[in-house]
Amino acid sequence: TIIGMGSYTGSQKVITFKIDPKATEFSKVTAKSKGFTAKWKKIAGVTGYQLQYSLKKTFAGKKTLTVKKAATISKAVSGLKKGKTYYVRIRAYQTVGKKTYYSAWSKTKTVKAK
Repeated sequence: TIIGMGSYTGSQKVITFKIDPKATEFSKVTAKSKGFTAKWKKIAGVTGYQLQYSLKKTFAGKKTLTVKKAATISKAVSGLKKGKTYYVRIRAYQTVGKKTYYSAWSKTKTVKAK
C-alpha cells in the first residue's frame, strides 16, 4: 500500500502492469519454389518468435510456426501452393515462469510462391 505524505493525501493498494516485448519487423521476405524465406530483425531479451502466414488478408485459415530460439532470425517455409500469394506476419514472445507475453504483430508482407 502506498500512502501519501505531506501535502499528498490518499492511498493506493496494489498496482499491476504488464510490459510486452518490443515488436519485430521483417528485413526481407523472399519467394522460393513452393514456399518462402522470411528474415527479421533480432530483438534482445525475447524467448522466441511466432511466424504466421495465410492465403487471406484477414489471416483466416492461418498457419503459425514457432521459432523457439531468440538467436534465430530466419525461417524457410515450404510445401505451399505454387503461384499463390501468401500474407505473412511475425511477433516476438517472452516466457516468464509459466506465462507467455507477446508483442504486437508486425506489418503484413505479401509473397507469391514460385
